[in-house]
Amino acid sequence: MHNQPFKIGRYQVTPEEFSIQIDSGEKQSLQPKFIEVLVYLAKHHGRVVPRSELIDHIWGTDSFVGEKSLTNAIWHLRKTLTKVEGEEEVIKTIRKAGYPNHNGDKITRY
Repeated sequence: MHNQPFKIGRYQVTPEEFSIQIDSGEKQSLQPKFIEVLVYLAKHHGRVVPRSELIDHIWGTDSFVGEKSLTNAIWHLRKTLTKVEGEEEVIKTIRKAGYPNHNGDKITRY
């Protein structure tokens, strides 16, 4: 996993600490797999990442666990990266295709 901190829009992501922080607010810890999903999407911003690719990369060969776990991870990430009025969603679902990082052009690596 890529451990360099990065920003997506107003969110500071620190993979090494498994945390997300909005602007200068309080850090929120997330499960490691949730952060792995977010890091993978950020690394591949600008393209749609198929669910199967995320499952293979994050959970490996256990696709049954991966399907449910990915759905859960995306739900938690969306809840954490709450949509601020006037901003676009950070993670958008493309039906039958996957998940693009919608704000990919706003990713800043440190």
